Amino acid sequence: MSIEHIANIVTIISGIIGIFAWVSALMTEKRIRKEQDKMWEMFLFVRKELTQGKGNVMEFEEGSHEQMLAEKMVEKGWLERSPLGGYALPGTYASTD
Repeated sequence: MSIEHIANIVTIISGIIGIFAWVSALMTEKRIRKEQDKMWEMFLFVRKELTQGKGNVMEFEEGSHEQMLAEKMVEKGWLERSPLGGYALPGTYASTD
């Protein structure tokens, strides 16, 4: 086998690896975008419920998908944890920090 054949094989393998990496990046981006869309929809729902006089706090079942999304919204500053449990819009309760 000549060096030219080896170079061609390496080029083909590199191309295949590149395609797999590209597909993986697209799938990861799609998953992240889907999660962010769900988070945004839930935030709009929570904001609507809390601003329509249905209480100051939304509570979700411990370990549920909604509760995990609410925790991510706390990290982003979209919601805050209520002192007595549940989640509220930022600024609902005075900060104790």
